[in-house]
Amino acid sequence: MLLTLLTWGATAWGQVTVQAPRDAAEPARPIPLESAPDDRLETRIRQTFSHIEAFRGIQVDVTDGVVRLSGAAERASAAQRAEELASRFEGVAHVVNDVQAQAELERRLAPALRRLGELWDSLLASLPILGVALAVLLAFAVLSRLLLRWDWLWERMGAGLLLRNILRNLTATLVIIVGVLLALQLLDLTALVGAVIGAAGLFGLALGFAFRDVAENYLSGMLLGLRSPFGIGDYVAVGDLEGSVLRLTSRELILITLDGNHVRIPNAEVFKSTIINYMRNPLRRFGIEVGVGTGEDLRRVQELGCAALAAMKGVMEDPPPVMFVESLGEYNVIVRFHGWVDQRRYDFLKVRSEAKRILKAALDEEGVVMPMPMRDILVRRPKQAEAETVTPPPTKPAARQSGKPPVKDEARKADVSREEHIDKQIRDELAASSEENLLQGQKEVGKKHSR
Repeated sequence: MLLTLLTWGATAWGQVTVQAPRDAAEPARPIPLESAPDDRLETRIRQTFSHIEAFRGIQVDVTDGVVRLSGAAERASAAQRAEELASRFEGVAHVVNDVQAQAELERRLAPALRRLGELWDSLLASLPILGVALAVLLAFAVLSRLLLRWDWLWERMGAGLLLRNILRNLTATLVIIVGVLLALQLLDLTALVGAVIGAAGLFGLALGFAFRDVAENYLSGMLLGLRSPFGIGDYVAVGDLEGSVLRLTSRELILITLDGNHVRIPNAEVFKSTIINYMRNPLRRFGIEVGVGTGEDLRRVQELGCAALAAMKGVMEDPPPVMFVESLGEYNVIVRFHGWVDQRRYDFLKVRSEAKRILKAALDEEGVVMPMPMRDILVRRPKQAEAETVTPPPTKPAARQSGKPPVKDEARKADVSREEHIDKQIRDELAASSEENLLQGQKEVGKKHSR
């Protein structure tokens, strides 16, 4: 009886001791499996891995309870978790982890490489239609090139050189654009066409703001070419600047001044400025202002001056020289003589200079007074002094007798030949320079020139 009680107490005490709480964590409970043959274990592990995205690239082989994991995983942590999961299956004796972690670069490049492969396959399938599209584009490119070189077609238009060049380039560009649009249509890329046109519009708008001055000069050059207000060698005045026209480019007008300096004026300023072309009409009038005494016979002055100018070489007979009374001053009368010059035969500056000299010589020869500015000063004197002082009457100066040849002979021998040095500089400049000149071929330099 006592022995039975002791035995029962010891057993109860042992059971209490075994069920006491432990500090160490209990091992993970294995996954139950009725039996664990290799084929069923391998199938079960594979099925489990197939439901986990990170484990789908891992291969499972089971031999005698030893599980071998191979293949590739996106990260090393995925391979470690696969090993832990496989070890929890009942019947697994050991797990061999041969899973290779896939490199980050390879993982990122894999989708792109697959996409490139798909594109390559699509390209191979569309090679025939691509060949047709390239043939169409090539045909339009050849047509554009032919239009650029077909000078006969553009010369028949009769427009200026600048306008012909603009129309030529614009037509060639439009032909190329049509070819590109047809090629894209054949390739069924109409959506790309809309995107390209929209991008081109935005790009053109941005360029318009960025190169506004360049576009303004180019457009002004085109309009100047249409109007043709001057040609090579014409002496023109643009605003406050004067010179002979050397060339007109798509950006600027280049003049050569009488001093031989090159002046470049932007086309926009030329278009908006007042342009005086002294060569468009070969006949040009000069004017000479003269002040004669208030006591002179103006009709006699007119006859003397006009006769001297008419006898001068370089002054045209028709229309004849004339004189106009400009104003009546305090001490003289201002008159203006006018004469005409044919700039095709004589130099305008020389004729005007010689006309001034001949006119003064003719008036001096006949004793015509050309007074200087003067003032009358009145001095009060005693009456006795006034009675004794006798004021001589004013006398008219006699005609000068200098022994020089008559004025008419000097007028006939005056050197008024045209100056050719500016024309020569223009010809040499055009021959030596390869810079574009939209006025080239309009007129022959040397047949017209004036200042």
